[in-house]
Amino acid sequence: MLEALSRSISSLSSSAHRTLLDALVGLAWTNFDEAVARAYAGFICAFVAGRPEWLSRVIDRTIEGFKPRASTLSPRR
Repeated sequence: MLEALSRSISSLSSSAHRTLLDALVGLAWTNFDEAVARAYAGFICAFVAGRPEWLSRVIDRTIEGFKPRASTLSPRR
């Protein structure tokens, strides 16, 4: 699916496909296996190249992916 979307970036409208694009950009990519993570990274690269207006959102979500989740943090003693 990601490969097909990568080939269709120019057809994706920021307004008409906003829900889909937000969902894709917001995926918890750090939970993917290596092959899926590579396909996702390829999609994100093609997406930002074709839709640079989304760059800030993609960067923000990528950074969020590196932050620890509240449920994984243990209290300090």
